[in-house]
Amino acid sequence: MVMSNKTQRCPLCGAKGAVHEARRTEYTYKEEKFYINQPALWCDRCDDAVITPADNKASLKDMATARAVIDKVLTPDEVRKARKKLGWTQEQAGEYFGGGPSAFGKYERGEIQIPKTVSVLLYTLSTNKALLDSIEKSLNSIIKEHDVFLDEHGEYFINTKKAG
Repeated sequence: MVMSNKTQRCPLCGAKGAVHEARRTEYTYKEEKFYINQPALWCDRCDDAVITPADNKASLKDMATARAVIDKVLTPDEVRKARKKLGWTQEQAGEYFGGGPSAFGKYERGEIQIPKTVSVLLYTLSTNKALLDSIEKSLNSIIKEHDVFLDEHGEYFINTKKAG
C-alpha cells in the first residue's frame, strides 16, 4: 500500500488537509485494548478517518495477531512457523487437520483465526516429534484395517432401514 503525505480534502467534513498515513490506533476486542498502526485517510480537523478496503487488508494480519494473543491461540506467523517446522505445505496441513486445502493459507494471512484445538495440536506436534510419529503410526494402522475390511467385504456399505 502506498502512503501519501500529500494532503487531500476530507470526505467527511470537507476540510483540506487530510493525509493518508498509518497512525497508532486503539481497538478493543473481548474487552481487551490493543494498538496497531492503522493506515487510513486521517483528518485532524474532524478527528476522524476513512479506512478503505485496501487499508483494512493492509492491517488484517496485525488485527489477527492481536486477536490471537487475546484468544491464546497461535498467531498467523506462529501458524506458518509450526507448519513449516513439520515440513508440510499449507495443503498438507489442511488435509491433516481438516478445513480444506486453503485453510492454512487463510490462517497464515490472518483472514480467519485458527481454531483453538487445531492451534494446540499444531503447536504440540511441531514441538514433539515422538508424538507426531505415534499419531502417524496410528493413522497407518487405521488405513491398514480399512484395507482389510475392503478386501473382506468388497465395498463400503451402509445398513439403513428399508422404506416401507
